[in-house]
Amino acid sequence: MYASAHSDNGDWCVIQLASHGKYVEANASQKVAPRVARPRSRRAARRVLDVGGRRGYRPLVRVTILGCGYVGCAIGERLAAQGQRVVGTTTTPDRQATIAAGGMEPQLLRLDEVPALHRLLSDSDAVVLTVAPGKRGGAYRDVYLAGARSLLLALPLTPVRHLIYTSSTRVYGQDDGSWVTESSPAQPADEAGQVLAATERTLRWGVAALSPGAPGTVCGTALPGCHTIVTVLRLSGIYGPGRDPRPRICAQAGGERHDGEEFVNMIHRDDIVDAVVALLHRPYDGVLNLTDDEPLRRRDYYDRVLAAAGLPPICWTTPQAELYQGKRVSNEGIKQHLGLTLRHPRHAPAA
Repeated sequence: MYASAHSDNGDWCVIQLASHGKYVEANASQKVAPRVARPRSRRAARRVLDVGGRRGYRPLVRVTILGCGYVGCAIGERLAAQGQRVVGTTTTPDRQATIAAGGMEPQLLRLDEVPALHRLLSDSDAVVLTVAPGKRGGAYRDVYLAGARSLLLALPLTPVRHLIYTSSTRVYGQDDGSWVTESSPAQPADEAGQVLAATERTLRWGVAALSPGAPGTVCGTALPGCHTIVTVLRLSGIYGPGRDPRPRICAQAGGERHDGEEFVNMIHRDDIVDAVVALLHRPYDGVLNLTDDEPLRRRDYYDRVLAAAGLPPICWTTPQAELYQGKRVSNEGIKQHLGLTLRHPRHAPAA
């Protein structure tokens, strides 16, 4: 079957397709990435590809959602309602009934089950990777990075043409209140962000190295069956039905906090679903941020919520140390490339 070897920090990934005896080595570090690791070609990178207008392409009809949790299930339900055939995976047996109720075909699967994953992808046109681990850094590494490596092993010789990976704006470590775009350096400030960034690199460079004709194949011989476009969708803080931050904020009414100057970036689940559905019909090869139109300072956001609820404001104190202001994430890229109009352009109610 398939086998892999890699370093513990996720910066290198070596993939073997045993039936061919060939190895592909992809450098996953953006800082030192040589030409062999560039996605397909410079012309193909970071551009919108119109699936319907490309010769030899047919409309996407078979979509696999790897990780049918809060976001994945909502995406699958929308696609199923539009007549797409959708398979949704979960590692929890009790969740299969929920997936089926959303019009999807439930599949009990762990990403490290590579042979089973390969069989599943052999009947898929597109994959949406929306796995979600716990909050510990170790869990992030186990689920995100190890999952990405397993996916790369399962992908060759499948008809998958598009992979969408829901990452996070946590990969941006800027803390001076500046605006960040897709071209801003991804220099995470914590372990979880570092794992997310390493997962992005592993997927993008790994898939590029598996592409037929891509530089970096052994002796100019490409592994067959991997023509996949990779979209990395960096999401800001997610809210929506069943995940309303207002009760948590209201519980802090009249209390004291010291992080009022930090910017908060949010996105509604409905807007995530809209973006993913649009991307499946109009793939984008590269990175896109998905966040709402109005980053707010935490002070302003919380005080608006409390005022709307008729509760006393938080007592905001200023720490003696240098203020941490976070970052403001721009969504101009995804609006430009998809023409996306957000249903929820702002996440705080007017006071």
